[in-house]
Amino acid sequence: NPDKKRISVVFRGSQTKADWIQNFKVRNKYVELNEDTFKDIPNANLELLKDTKKVRVHRGFVQYLFEKHGKDGSGEKTEEPKALQIVKHVTRLLEKNPDYELWFSGHSLGGALATLGAAYAAASNDIKKPIKLVTFASPGAGKSGFVEAMGKLEAAKVLLHLRVTNNDDLVPQLLGTVGYKHFGLHLNLFKSKHTLSFNEGGMKRPWAWQIGNRHDCKTYFERLQEAKEEVRKYEFETVFAI
Repeated sequence: NPDKKRISVVFRGSQTKADWIQNFKVRNKYVELNEDTFKDIPNANLELLKDTKKVRVHRGFVQYLFEKHGKDGSGEKTEEPKALQIVKHVTRLLEKNPDYELWFSGHSLGGALATLGAAYAAASNDIKKPIKLVTFASPGAGKSGFVEAMGKLEAAKVLLHLRVTNNDDLVPQLLGTVGYKHFGLHLNLFKSKHTLSFNEGGMKRPWAWQIGNRHDCKTYFERLQEAKEEVRKYEFETVFAI
């Protein structure tokens, strides 16, 4: 976006059978935060995470981004995982546009993938910081160790996460029943008000017939429209006190 001087990486939500298969792989996977995990990123910097040995993350989400898929974005065969392809591509774009910012975003499954993708990109010294992450209706991508590691990136202003939820959306709450957690600044949308805090909670379960409606993009858009005059006041530089 040349007007806002922004490069955006956006992930869609679940649309295919394969998406849902990955969603239901809720068993956690241990990921080592060491040089071997980030060996393919040129000029990787793990200094902020040196005291965090390994974290537990959602197995299905990790497989989506970090396993070899066979093709790149243009359909050519490749052995590179999607996450690495993304990091290399945005690095090239930032080299051509050094005054641009890098943003990650996504809805639902896409929000979880954006979270993991942004965290991976944050390890590269060749990518301008802070990386800005805005997720909508995202389930938790990792457990407590992962959240603590992301907190270190936020404290250092390497990664800044604005997490947007409808207060009665079930999806952001569901994986909490098996230990998955959230991090970041929480913009919680109600029908006629909103809250902004670093509190993970403040949500309620929807009635059964409301589950789909409270999660879809249309309802998120309507509630953001309702709150837009106030939400427009929230600049990243202000709310995160950069």
